[in-house]
Amino acid sequence: MLLLRDLFGCYHTPLRKLAHFGLYFVLGLSLTNALRDQRLVPNVPAAIVLNALYAASDEFHQSFVAGRGPQVSDVLLDTAGAATGALLMGALYLMVRKRRRMPE
Repeated sequence: MLLLRDLFGCYHTPLRKLAHFGLYFVLGLSLTNALRDQRLVPNVPAAIVLNALYAASDEFHQSFVAGRGPQVSDVLLDTAGAATGALLMGALYLMVRKRRRMPE
């Protein structure tokens, strides 16, 4: 069976880590968008905490998969991706709100 590791060799680990960061970045964007209130104020801290808990639960799940194991570094990387996405979404919301308030 041909594995990604065979195709990409020494690039396998960095690509996998980048993919995790990217996927959690999108999750951070999405969850921050979902957690906004009626005034369109996103709840960035809650999104980051929920993403961190999800990353930790994903790593816990890996402890039951043969050939895999939980790593704290993966939780930190996933949380960094989610936090980056959440902070970006929060900043975008602030920019839009500020722009809407500007007189024409």
